[in-house]
Amino acid sequence: MQLVPLSFYPSVSLSISPDLQQFFRDQSVKLTCEDQVDSDVLVVKRNRGGPSESCGAEFGRLSALSCFLPAHQTFSGSYWCEARTGDRSDPVSISVSDGGLILLIPALPVTTGSDVTLSCREKNKGIISAYFFFNGSHLGSEPKPELLLHKVQPSDGGSYWCSTDEFGSSPQGLLRVRDPPATTSCTTTETFRSPPEVQNTSLSPPFTSTPVIVAVGSLVPLLLVVLAVTLGPWRKQQGRRQLFLPGEATSTHVIFRPSANKIPPRRSHGCPVQSEKTLCRYTCGPAEAF
Repeated sequence: MQLVPLSFYPSVSLSISPDLQQFFRDQSVKLTCEDQVDSDVLVVKRNRGGPSESCGAEFGRLSALSCFLPAHQTFSGSYWCEARTGDRSDPVSISVSDGGLILLIPALPVTTGSDVTLSCREKNKGIISAYFFFNGSHLGSEPKPELLLHKVQPSDGGSYWCSTDEFGSSPQGLLRVRDPPATTSCTTTETFRSPPEVQNTSLSPPFTSTPVIVAVGSLVPLLLVVLAVTLGPWRKQQGRRQLFLPGEATSTHVIFRPSANKIPPRRSHGCPVQSEKTLCRYTCGPAEAF
């Protein structure tokens, strides 16, 4: 059975399994303490009209944070959890009946708006039909196996019991109805800042759309090499076409022929043959063959 916390408000709370107020002598009960701050120093305590008692010392069996109330013992009383700081949980009342009828009613407070079912149990027969009472008033005119309370309100809290013609009445049980804890909503305003701009510390130059200009002067050596390679053979051919005359000649001239492949005519004697393509006039002297 699920343990139900007793108190919504204190940091220290008590859980009971099963969550009932009334038991027969042959039943056992488990009590557990819970603390939101320091759960290692909690003690289950009990009061039966005298000095308070501690679980494990004066009653019950202690195991970790739980206290076990064994069957066949009288453990009626008011129970709570207590921390070393003095903080206490809300108390819960437990009773052990020697009679033949008990009321199954929650020991821990119920939440407003929840549904609660009450029933009447006979020691040997289990759940039986019975008459139910609330604060001294009879609920209904016919016996029924259970009393269902829909969406309980604080006005539903009070004293309940059940009764039958054969087994008599059960002990009275107290139903406690409590509003759920108020949830505190904190509105936090956060200021969002844009992240700082990251400066580019790279040594690479920024991108530019200016076209790269190639210096024309860098191509001059290449052009000179090309010209030298291209004009070399041409200069040799032209050198072969130049005519240098001996010292008697009063002047030196260059004879241009239309084709480099044309063989010049032979000279018979001292003077060159006058051809129609001759552009210059030479002084006749000793002839020198080409």
